[in-house]
Amino acid sequence: MKNRTVNKALIASLLIGTPVAAFAQDITANASAYADYEADIDSAHASYQAYFAVKDPKGADDTVYDISFSNGGNVYKNADSTPNPLSYTNTTAAQKIGYASDLCSTQVAYSTLKAKGATLSADQEARYTRVHDKFCLLVSRAAKLQQRIEKFNEVKTDGITLFQRYARATPSYDGHDRTIQMGMQLQFYPFISNVCGSPDGDQTTTITTELDYCKKNMKSVASGLSSKGLDKNKLEERFVYASWLQWSDDGRQPLNVVKRLREMKGSDTGSCGKIIPIKIIYGGHVTATLYLGVDSIDGDTINLKACAVFHYSGDDKTVGLGTVSFTAPFGYLGQLEAMRDKAKDNVSAKVESKIDARVSNLLGDKSKVQSMLYTIDKMKTLMETIKQQAA
Repeated sequence: MKNRTVNKALIASLLIGTPVAAFAQDITANASAYADYEADIDSAHASYQAYFAVKDPKGADDTVYDISFSNGGNVYKNADSTPNPLSYTNTTAAQKIGYASDLCSTQVAYSTLKAKGATLSADQEARYTRVHDKFCLLVSRAAKLQQRIEKFNEVKTDGITLFQRYARATPSYDGHDRTIQMGMQLQFYPFISNVCGSPDGDQTTTITTELDYCKKNMKSVASGLSSKGLDKNKLEERFVYASWLQWSDDGRQPLNVVKRLREMKGSDTGSCGKIIPIKIIYGGHVTATLYLGVDSIDGDTINLKACAVFHYSGDDKTVGLGTVSFTAPFGYLGQLEAMRDKAKDNVSAKVESKIDARVSNLLGDKSKVQSMLYTIDKMKTLMETIKQQAA
């Protein structure tokens, strides 16, 4: 009788122990697979950092912006754009790429898995623990990638106005006061299409399609900004200077031109100083000339000079903006420009395996580096399984 009781207990323990052992093997295998994602995550981070010139492994120098400009519809005022740095919490980063809630908080601590019978090696345990922080950073960077693509799509057609300046003067011509005015907006375009150079190769590049030369020589250009900002030695930047001049009660005369900052550092001497005359307006008995040039460049700050000379009744009078000092996140603008051939789709669409092919060209060859969103979704699914096993 006693032996029967022992045998029954032994059989019961075997019946219970077998699935427990299998369960421990399953949770160990899943935890190990999760830890093995470290290599993929590290590759994705390396690709991202190289693409966007991010040096800090934790992303302290990885800033995205929401750049907005408003003049209230009034061109007769001074106004600057507002580059607001954006930051993401774990929850808002997840929401940015299409998930409802925080993805970081779902990871189960290894101590919990160990209590359930998981038996990772010391190396695997360490990797499992490291992957958590690296995964959270990956989600944050995916959100920033999404922000860059959204901003690019927002401004690729209409550009970003960086600042607006206005000046007015009332000089006397032959004893009669006349009002002369000028205004300017500095606009950045991540990609400018339908641009042509002037036939003689001078410093003026128009954005009009009315010139015969332009019609025959259409080409696409970009500002040449790098993700690191302005390169003093290799200035290839192109911006649109949406300028205008106004004589007396006449209407404003627009002067939209694309200029290279490098070309603007010339030595032509006009009545406003050593800055290059860009455009001349002939308005009957009035001649107006706009002068615009770069005074200096320091990091993300550009100092511009702008003025206009109105010639009337044998006399020249000047109205000027003086030196305009403006700072903008040109490195970020360079990143937007660099995406002009890359950002073809919105990456926050429903995450499926095909997302890998869609955004892999932003992060490198998909045979070497899995796309961020594909990796994130695979890890999320695996962690959900681990979480259910640990419950």
